[in-house]
Amino acid sequence: MQRLDKIVAEDRIRKYSNKLIVKIIVILKIYGASYRSLNTSSTTIKNSWSY
Repeated sequence: MQRLDKIVAEDRIRKYSNKLIVKIIVILKIYGASYRSLNTSSTTIKNSWSY
């Protein structure tokens, strides 16, 4: 859970359970998206998903 504290903001951890946050991170990893890129640059993801 220490790694989770570094990735997810404290207010999000209080709002969502650790189990749910881990599931979301795993799903993002499966589909090749990065949780950091979601926070910083949504245009990169939009461009990579466009056909």
